[in-house]
Amino acid sequence: DNDAKECAPQLEEQANRLMEKSDKVDDFSTKQALLLKVIRLTDRCYPEIWTLAYRKLARLRKKETQDYQTAIETTQEAIENAWWEADVNTGQLYNDLGGYYMIIGQYGQAKDQCERALPLLKTAEEEQINKIAYLYLNLGKINIQFGENERAINMLKEARERYRKLNNTPNVLSIYSDLASAYWNKQDFSSAVKFCDEGLAVTDIDNYPDERILLLENKASFLFDMGEYEKSRSACDQIFARPEELKNADLQYQAGAYKIRAALYEKKRKTKRAKQDYLTALKLQDTALLQSVLKREMGKTYLQLSDLSPKNALEYAQHALNTVLPFISPTDINANPSKGDLYNENVILEALMKKGTVLSRQNIEELPAALNVLELALETEDIIYNDLHFGSSQLQFLGESHDRHELTLDVIYRMYQDNPDGDLVAKAWKYFEKSRSVILRQNLADHRAFENIRSVAKPILQSRKRTRQEMEKVQSKIIELRQLDERKELKKAQKELIALKE
Repeated sequence: DNDAKECAPQLEEQANRLMEKSDKVDDFSTKQALLLKVIRLTDRCYPEIWTLAYRKLARLRKKETQDYQTAIETTQEAIENAWWEADVNTGQLYNDLGGYYMIIGQYGQAKDQCERALPLLKTAEEEQINKIAYLYLNLGKINIQFGENERAINMLKEARERYRKLNNTPNVLSIYSDLASAYWNKQDFSSAVKFCDEGLAVTDIDNYPDERILLLENKASFLFDMGEYEKSRSACDQIFARPEELKNADLQYQAGAYKIRAALYEKKRKTKRAKQDYLTALKLQDTALLQSVLKREMGKTYLQLSDLSPKNALEYAQHALNTVLPFISPTDINANPSKGDLYNENVILEALMKKGTVLSRQNIEELPAALNVLELALETEDIIYNDLHFGSSQLQFLGESHDRHELTLDVIYRMYQDNPDGDLVAKAWKYFEKSRSVILRQNLADHRAFENIRSVAKPILQSRKRTRQEMEKVQSKIIELRQLDERKELKKAQKELIALKE
């Protein structure tokens, strides 16, 4: 211990020299070796230098491998090896880890790490104001993904206040975009547009082209969804009026600009131009596909293309699936997504639904393939509902669930008409029961209906019981009529069954 105390000042000086040298070196191996040497020298001695070296090492490995998982593993290693009582240095590591998890779309993990970091960093508010601002920003973004919009707004305003003190205009502008998204999710549409306008009104906005493009992109997208197409087009035109700025912008922002313009072209029935813009967005997204979370956006672009190109709809739907779930191939449609892929939840389901819809519209030989895909969608739906990552998409998810069940029942009924198989009847009952439970589950999920759930549930259950009884009678009647070859009466009974199913 005495020897350690005597050499500690020399170690600090040597470690700082090595850290400075690592900053000047470009070669990955040399830089990594220098940082590892700093970590060894300062171990059990200087937590601040040791932590900084580990944080730099995590960023270095991520840059070299283009894989955030390496940064996550390095930061976790640092947290496990930290020998001191948790303090500001530990808070910085938790904060970094939360940021990495957020980038790859693992929001549950991100939230846990950021919430661990907050009390540790707040013990040194003045010295750590920049890190605390970044932490509040991350927590705001994460809470948006969980649909906790009020909490997100509070966190984002805390971040904005600190970034204003630091005169960090780019982050202040970025927060205006995030606040707009949070208000949009709350269905406060006018406030969403207002925050975009407030950001665009910042005095030196022209000095920050990326932030300007993102604000205009959000504004155009919000106005489009509100049906204000001319105003949306005006915001979109402001992006494309500065081609050099757009060309040099973040690839994700470029892709977003082309997608909103494609949607506007689609509204004007300019299909060729819309398709061209979607394809341009895909190329940009493909180039930027270093972050897993971007796979979801790329999958969505493929689905938008499938709507525009009926002849290639099946191909584009498969591309969307392959983008978010690379291990699903056209010959392996029964593979289920792993829990690590659940942040792509809605794209997976939309792609399966699109594929099932296209196959169901082809000749009768394709109906079994359509049923396989739709059953996979319903199975995936169960997995996702039990471990849902995006609270904000829950209501939309349940609403679309009813459509998936209806299409599945329709395919089963058409297959039964061609081949009266008892297994098909059993499947029909199974999905009929599930479609009724989806309606109840949707009412439970929607907080606006929660207070009335008792009055809603009773008539639905009574109606379900009556419908089941009626369907049983009609099913028996159809079997008898088939045996008697009474085609006219059989047709009437089949129509009655369809009506009951609807």
